[in-house]
Amino acid sequence: MSTRVKALARFYRLPIIAIAAAACSEPRAGDRAEDAAVVRRDSAGVTIVENHSSAWEAGTGWSIEPEPRVAWDGAEHAFERLVGVVVRGDGGIVTLDAGSGRLEHRRRDGSVAWSVGGRGEGPGEFRRPASLTSLVADTVMVWDAGVGEMIVFDPTGSEVERARPPRPGREPLQTPIPLEGRARFIVPARSGVGDRPLDEAGRFRFPAPLLGWAPASGALDTLATIRSNEVMAMDLRGHTMVGPPPFPAATLVGVSHERIVVADAEALAVRQSPIGSGETDPRMWLQFELLEPTGRLATIVRAPLSGLEVTPAHRDTYVQYLAEAARTPQEEQMIPALASTLIFPDRHPAYHALLVDATDHIWLRVGLDFSPMKSSPIWHVFSPDGRNLGNVTLPERFTPHVIDGEEITGVWHDALDVESVRTYTLRR
Repeated sequence: MSTRVKALARFYRLPIIAIAAAACSEPRAGDRAEDAAVVRRDSAGVTIVENHSSAWEAGTGWSIEPEPRVAWDGAEHAFERLVGVVVRGDGGIVTLDAGSGRLEHRRRDGSVAWSVGGRGEGPGEFRRPASLTSLVADTVMVWDAGVGEMIVFDPTGSEVERARPPRPGREPLQTPIPLEGRARFIVPARSGVGDRPLDEAGRFRFPAPLLGWAPASGALDTLATIRSNEVMAMDLRGHTMVGPPPFPAATLVGVSHERIVVADAEALAVRQSPIGSGETDPRMWLQFELLEPTGRLATIVRAPLSGLEVTPAHRDTYVQYLAEAARTPQEEQMIPALASTLIFPDRHPAYHALLVDATDHIWLRVGLDFSPMKSSPIWHVFSPDGRNLGNVTLPERFTPHVIDGEEITGVWHDALDVESVRTYTLRR
């Protein structure tokens, strides 16, 4: 077999097709017959929060008003590919469109207050804008993945700072996450294939550093080691092809209540339940960790899930989508060989996205998720100390970016997949 490694065909950059709701039951969390949570501290001083059911009783949890407060519909408010949405203190909304490269502040009615940027390599342009982050006092940070640089803008849209975290190796860095305003950031490395010769077919994850970075001094230190997003190597017509696999696992990182949230979607294991009973609990458990700013492990949070098995229907529908996505005769001819060499996991990831709201609650998107074509609308909410509160179901085709008080703002896709910004009311 040839060991020539090249990027996987265009199929693996395409969104995954939606699966019919009847294909499998949604994963469910908790068991009301057990206590809501059991907390214990292990010998190393790590707090373990093992949840057995949600704290919210039926009808008492948080919910979403069906009608949006803000809905920028119409061609004049359409975007190409939104990768960031931030809500300002005055209620205005700042957006970053990776398609056009424009960074814009719009008023609540959708009218543009200012607009800067653009795609390109000239002054004031972004090469590959990847994300938008809110900092202090209505300043925002654009992460330009094309050059590995953060660019900070003040409330008027003027650029005030540029900085590049040093790369510890060949692998690119992910978006820096503010830990102490603009003084210190958490920077996950996107460790993947790199220089590793993947001569055997399989699904792989590699160690990746979680870095602490102080832009003023340039200091960079390793806080912890996490696992990279999953990649797949497969033999396709004598060549080793490398790219994202079906239903990939990933490690998600955020900051809650001055703790670093590290959520590895593959961190599932059979646990004993209840603690100390000696009885085996056959359920699978999601897990995430809370680290101190120094990187020391402080808390492990667990909650049960079920319904994660990858079924033959899921595999067949995935291959069917690849066939439907083929646009040229050459791509159509690749489908049979591609389908015969795909490597599917036994289980879906436990969760697919992480958000931390303005009150430091941790939101994990759970359920059968085939994003970006069809994302699960179910979000599992945990208190800042890891207590399982319950689920919140968001509107279909809506991806939240900001959860602030009584509002959730994000990107909504219409039936033609046209993007716009919407804000919904969150009833707490």
